[in-house]
Amino acid sequence: MNVLNQYLQVINSVFPCIVLMFIGFLSIYIIGSDNYQHITSISQNIAIPVRTIYILGTNPFVLDDLKIICSLFLTQFIGAVIIIPFLFIFKVQQKLKTFAAVLSVIQINNCITGIPFYSGIYSSILPKYGYMQILVNFGICLPIINTCFEYPEQQNKLTQIICQQILKTVKHPQIIAIVLGIAFNLAYYGFHSPKLLFLEKFSNSCGALIPPFGLISIGMLAHQKFVEKQNIKQELVMYSKKTYKSKIINIIVLQLMRHCALPVVLISLCKGFKIKKQEIVEISVSIYTQPCQIISYTMCNKYNKLSEVAVFDLVFGTMTVLTITPILQFICYLLWRE
Repeated sequence: MNVLNQYLQVINSVFPCIVLMFIGFLSIYIIGSDNYQHITSISQNIAIPVRTIYILGTNPFVLDDLKIICSLFLTQFIGAVIIIPFLFIFKVQQKLKTFAAVLSVIQINNCITGIPFYSGIYSSILPKYGYMQILVNFGICLPIINTCFEYPEQQNKLTQIICQQILKTVKHPQIIAIVLGIAFNLAYYGFHSPKLLFLEKFSNSCGALIPPFGLISIGMLAHQKFVEKQNIKQELVMYSKKTYKSKIINIIVLQLMRHCALPVVLISLCKGFKIKKQEIVEISVSIYTQPCQIISYTMCNKYNKLSEVAVFDLVFGTMTVLTITPILQFICYLLWRE
């Protein structure tokens, strides 16, 4: 396995995505500063659910797919457990909110927008493993994160908050799409349904919207934050050098955890579950390393916790991914070679 060739392949796939983010950075002069949220809503609530139903409904599931989902869940659980001692060691204020903010950065990955990053490297099975990660992101991690954010605001209503989050999860468009996708899959393969070309074309049209909308909205958010940081004098008054140092340390630690440590844990779990195909593991790990989503920043910003860390990962996490992906691929090659 030639690592240099792997880097060239990743660069070829990532470069168009960086161009789209740059277009989004510049397009803010044309369509306004706050419209990235509307663009994101179209992608998250319409295009992705439609594409999810079709991808999950028309791709056969194998035992290794269940093992991948279990490995993803355990990786997220291990990541959450690792964080807890550090909240007490460093005597963090508002521990529950900080815990939720860290989880929102390291657990809600941009799995769908990340698919184009690897489209030039992997086969046609790539999309299925991207859409499968929605189940862990939105079905498991997001309700836990929202509960941890909300509980300090309503301390006497934990049961009510949990019920609200379960209801939100059940009603979430992407979770509904997963359920419909699985049902469609059972019908498609169980009853040998004919291939419906109009559904395929409609799904492909929606799928074509997802990468540009997602990446352009990230570029627009980057521009918005760039403008907010222009007043350096005001920034220096607000923050001391110690505060800046703390922010930089937070960014570095979470970048290493998000894009290096947890992907290695995921690889180890996949090996432990004896997943047979190296390509399946590589695809799942590569998508898992993607930066956090805009929803991660939205939650951190709303509760005023680690929003700068979320923005950094959202915008510059791609550079970290560009560096680490070939290394992770090489680790998979070493573990799965015969």
